Amino acid sequence: KLLKDGKECSHKLAALSPFLSPDGFLRVGGRIAWAPISEKAKRPFLIPKESHLARLLTDYLHKFSGHGGPRLVQSLLHREYWIPSARSLIRQQIHKCVTCTRFLAPTINPRMADLPKARLTPGRCFTHTGIDFGGPFTIKLSARRNAKTEKGYFALFVCMTTRAVHIEVVSALSTEACLAAIDRFIARRGLPSHFYSDNGRNFRGAAREI
Repeated sequence: KLLKDGKECSHKLAALSPFLSPDGFLRVGGRIAWAPISEKAKRPFLIPKESHLARLLTDYLHKFSGHGGPRLVQSLLHREYWIPSARSLIRQQIHKCVTCTRFLAPTINPRMADLPKARLTPGRCFTHTGIDFGGPFTIKLSARRNAKTEKGYFALFVCMTTRAVHIEVVSALSTEACLAAIDRFIARRGLPSHFYSDNGRNFRGAAREI
């Protein structure tokens, strides 16, 4: 009403230099008339925080941005509109969002089981050994530049107590290749008391052979 009467605004919004546009809307003033941005961003619509329109806008932009957070919603809002204390209003609207409440709810972390005895019993390295295969990858058959290559794999041996690692290169995932890798491992590290694996076919075949 003061602006319509041509009087100076003494309200707390006076710092925003509000003015009435020719079409009768309340807009934010300022000194950025020559800024290389859109006219809506230079002179955004001034909307009271307590209004129903402010809640509708923040709710729409929150959903439009894929349920974005307060910073994203506020940056989208300031392209055309200015709501005093918009951050607190946006947080309130996001807190009411059912979708965000469902997906941001704290998850239940089940209690972990006790560590197996092999992980806790002191002993020689590789006394309890986990084994698994990885790959494939390309192997050069010699050190020459134009050397031939072929597909290969690796056998990974891990000490269950110390987490030490031993790696053997193998030519295939067969039982024979598994047995050869185990033989080379035992020759270097000694005989384990237990092997732990994922029960793959090559490991089951090696267990029958051993």
